[in-house]
Parts: sequence; structure tokens; C-alpha cells
Amino acid sequence: MAATNENFRKFCEASLTAGGASPSQIANAESSLGVVFPKSYRAFLEEFGAMIADGFEVFGIVEIEKNSPPMWQQVVDVTSQLRRLGQVGTERRHLVPISEDGLGAYFFLNTNCSGNGEVLAIGPGVDEVIAQDLESFAVRMNSGDMQY
Repeated sequence: MAATNENFRKFCEASLTAGGASPSQIANAESSLGVVFPKSYRAFLEEFGAMIADGFEVFGIVEIEKNSPPMWQQVVDVTSQLRRLGQVGTERRHLVPISEDGLGAYFFLNTNCSGNGEVLAIGPGVDEVIAQDLESFAVRMNSGDMQY
């Protein structure tokens, strides 16, 4: 499955990406986390795996051999660690962290949404929807237009 939005796809291609994850890797990640990823995130994972863009990253699924030295955050590892530590937002098991701001807020993908899954900012003093889907989140982060 290709990324759902051609502009988003071009943006990802211009960024540093890890290479696509297989359907079985994605299914294993979903099973480990107890969620079903929205279709836009699944498409992103299949085509790009994970991404480092200008000023932010999108956590994903990367084969160990492709992640040495470590460059990308693994969505299963980050989610599991944050759940263990009791990070605000992780008590809602349908939310999966896909990025962070470096100041204590994490950006969570809502896996309970129909469609492409909204993105929430959750951290000190913030708990709100900031984008309607992964694509608009990435575009807004890249443009510096993300306020929360």
C-alpha cells in the first residue's frame, strides 16, 4: 500500500527514512501493543518504516540490521517503555506515541479513530488534538506551524 497522500509521500521521500516494514512486522507490532494502526500509519510503515525530517521524527518499525548505529525510534519499544514508566497519555491504551517535542510532550496517534487517526499532543499542560491525521501532523511540524 502506498502512502495515502502524494504530497506527504514526496515529503517522506525527501526526508531520511528507514525503509519499509513488512505486513508481518506491522501485524506483530499491533499485536504487541494491543491496537490496530490507522490506515495512513500502516501505509507509512509499509513504505518508509520510520522517518527523520527537519526538526522532528516519526517513530516506526525498523529492522535491527538497518538501525545500527541506532537512528530511528521503534514505536513498540517507545510505547512499551513509556507505558512502563507511566508517561501521561499511555494510560489510554489506544494512543500510541509517534513523536515527541523534546520538552516533555509526546505526540500520540489515536488508534480508535475511524479513518486515518488523529494526532494528540500530551504532556505538561497540554492534552489536545493537534492534527486530523499523520500527514497533516508531518506537514505542520515541518512548517513550524505546530502550536499546542
